[in-house]
Amino acid sequence: MLILGLFALSCKKNAPTVSFETINSPTAGNIYKSTWLNSGTGFICGGTKRQNGFIYKTNNGGLNWIKIHESTKCIYDVLFINDSIAYACGDDLLVLKSTDNGISWNEVAFSFTPEPHNIVPLRCIFGDEKLLMFAGGENFDNGNLLWMIDGNLKWVWHFDNEFRAGINFSHTNYWLLGYGTAYKSNDFGYNFKAQNLKDDFFTGAVKIDSLSAFACGYNGGIYKTTNAGKTWTEVLKKNKTFKNRIHFNAICFEGNNKGWAVGNEGVVFKTNDGNNWEEMNLNEKVNLLSIVNNQQNNLIITASNGKLYKLKN
Repeated sequence: MLILGLFALSCKKNAPTVSFETINSPTAGNIYKSTWLNSGTGFICGGTKRQNGFIYKTNNGGLNWIKIHESTKCIYDVLFINDSIAYACGDDLLVLKSTDNGISWNEVAFSFTPEPHNIVPLRCIFGDEKLLMFAGGENFDNGNLLWMIDGNLKWVWHFDNEFRAGINFSHTNYWLLGYGTAYKSNDFGYNFKAQNLKDDFFTGAVKIDSLSAFACGYNGGIYKTTNAGKTWTEVLKKNKTFKNRIHFNAICFEGNNKGWAVGNEGVVFKTNDGNNWEEMNLNEKVNLLSIVNNQQNNLIITASNGKLYKLKN
C-alpha cells in the first residue's frame, strides 16, 4: 500500500515542502539503490557491510516485493545492460550476474586471483554491453576497478582512494569519481589520469547526454559539465568551515533541466535549470542514499533503515 504524506524538513525554515508518497518496503535494512525497467518492475539492493545483503523485485510499483537473492555480503548496485542481462556488485569484490530478467543471480568467477588487500567492496557499476566497469575500494587508501569487455571480466587498476561513481560519456571518455578524487580514461579503460575535479563523491553522478553531466559531493558541492568533462562548473558551492553541513549522496534528472539531489538527514535540493539549486523541506532525517528515474519520470528515493519514497509530480 502507498501511504501519502507531506514532510517538512527542519534544516531550512520557510523552504518549499516536498511532496512524496511512501512506498511499501520489504526490509528495515539500508537500501543502497533501486533500478527500474518500467514504472511497475523494479529492484532494490542493500544490506549491512560484510554482514548481509539482498535483492528484492517488485512487479507492481512497490506494492509487493519478492526477495530474489540474499547474501552474507552487502549489495550496493544493480544495473541492467539490456532487457534480460543485469549485474550487481557488493562486498569483497562480489560480482553477480542475471541472464533471466533479474529472476536468478549467480556469482561471476574471476579468471585471476586478487591480492588480499584488493578484496574490498565494489560500490558502483556503469557502462554498457561493450565496456562495463565495476568501481569501489575502501576509504582513502584503497581504490579498485574491474572492467568487463564484451562479457569478459578483467582486473584493471588499483588506486589510492575508493570510488563511488562513474560517468561514461563514450568508450574513450570514462570518468571515475570517489573520495577526494576524479580520474579519466581516453582509451577504453587501459589507462587513467587524475583530473582537477576534487570533492568526496559518494555515488553522486548522472549523465544527461553525450556532453552533459552532473556530479554531487558529500561536502555539499554540485558540479556541471556541458563539454564531456573538459571543464566543470561548481553550480552549488560545497560546505564552508563552521557552516551548516550539507552532505549529498546522489543526484538525478527528470529531463535536461529539472533535477534533484539527496543526502544525509533528509537533505533534498531541487533545480529547474541545472544551475540554481533550492533547498527543500522533507520532514525525515533518515539518510537518503539514492534517487533514480523509474522510466516514467517518477523519481524513487531509497534510504537507510528500509525507507522508500516516490516523488509526487
